[in-house]
Amino acid sequence: MRLAIRGTRLFIDIEGAEWRWRKGALAHFPPLLMLHGGPGANHTRLKRELSWLSQWHQLVFIDQRGCGFSDPCPRRDLTLDNNVKDIEAVRVACGWERVGLLGWSYGGMLAIEYAVRHPDRLSSLILLSTAGSGDFMRSSQAFVARHGTPAQACGRCGCPSSSGWAVAITFVRSTSRKRSNTPCRRQPSRSMRSPRISPRATSPASSGKT
Repeated sequence: MRLAIRGTRLFIDIEGAEWRWRKGALAHFPPLLMLHGGPGANHTRLKRELSWLSQWHQLVFIDQRGCGFSDPCPRRDLTLDNNVKDIEAVRVACGWERVGLLGWSYGGMLAIEYAVRHPDRLSSLILLSTAGSGDFMRSSQAFVARHGTPAQACGRCGCPSSSGWAVAITFVRSTSRKRSNTPCRRQPSRSMRSPRISPRATSPASSGKT
C-alpha cells in the first residue's frame, strides 16, 4: 500500500499482524520498521532475506522517499533529514507509541539518526552493515591501498574502488556536515555495475537483482 505523509506517498509492505494467537493466547508482535540501503535502493532485498523475523515481529518494509514503489519526488526533497522525518510520520500515522528499527547500510544511518532524535519512541534497534559516519569510506580506502591486492585497489574484484565510490563519498560527507539539504543519490556508483548487481537497482522491476 502507499501511505500519504508529508507531501508524498511512501510504499509500505506489512508482513504479519501486530496481534496474533500463539499457544492459545493473544500475543503482541511489536512493529519493526525495515529500512533499506542505498541511498536509492528499495525494500525487496530485506523482504527476501529477513522475512523470517516475522515470527517475532510485525515487519513493516518501507521504500524510502522517491525510491522503489514510493512516489517520485523532486531531487531537492531526497535528504537524510526528510528520510528520518518520514520514519516518524509513519509511526504517528500508524498509531504506534514505539517502534523497532532495523537498518541496513544507509538505512542503518537513518536508524541511528532516528534513535538520537526520538529515543523515547524506539523499542529496539538492529543495525546491519552500517556505520555512524561516512568517514569510514575514506579510512577503508586507505586500508585497501596499503594492504589490499592490486585487483582490490582498482575494483576489478568487485570491491569498491576510489573512483567507484566517489558519488557515495560525496553524499555521506555532505550528510555529516549538512544533514538537511543533502541529495539522495539514486544512481549507483561504478563499482556496483557488475553482472550481479544491476545499474537499475532502484527500480522495483529489477528487485530480484538487488
